[in-house]
Amino acid sequence: MNDDTPETSISRAPTIRILIVDDHLIVRLGLATLLKMEPDFRIAGEADDVGTAMSLYRTFRPDIVLLDSRLPSGDGLDVLRRIRTEFPAA
Repeated sequence: MNDDTPETSISRAPTIRILIVDDHLIVRLGLATLLKMEPDFRIAGEADDVGTAMSLYRTFRPDIVLLDSRLPSGDGLDVLRRIRTEFPAA
């Protein structure tokens, strides 16, 4: 290469942090396994109830939350409302 050739750099997209919320262990494991195959995805946490989901959201502030619509201690809409109330920019 000569000195006139511009340097090229490969930039990676930022890692997308994902919180998985589902009361079924097999569903969480399946989703986590599939998502871990993507280099730009990182599992920020897994929760099986509303309280744990909120705690993990507060701690890790994930980019995406995959929510089950039905949870033993509430539902996905309850989690969504609570997150949006506490973190309006979420």
